[in-house]
Amino acid sequence: MTRIVALRASIITLTLLTGSISLGSHATVLTALLLISASVAMLLFVLALAPAHAAPIPVRVRDRRIGR
Repeated sequence: MTRIVALRASIITLTLLTGSISLGSHATVLTALLLISASVAMLLFVLALAPAHAAPIPVRVRDRRIGR
């Protein structure tokens, strides 16, 4: 299982869990649970879009032997 597949599966699981809990809850608790799950889902979504490895930055290196 790749990293992106695992993050998508956790988002779906979190959404289903929150939905099942919120059906039997009061309105205030429902609002709090939805806000918490939405913020966690957005965090996981941003992490899923992030690259696994940072791209290398090209750097020019000056040769000190040229001036001598």
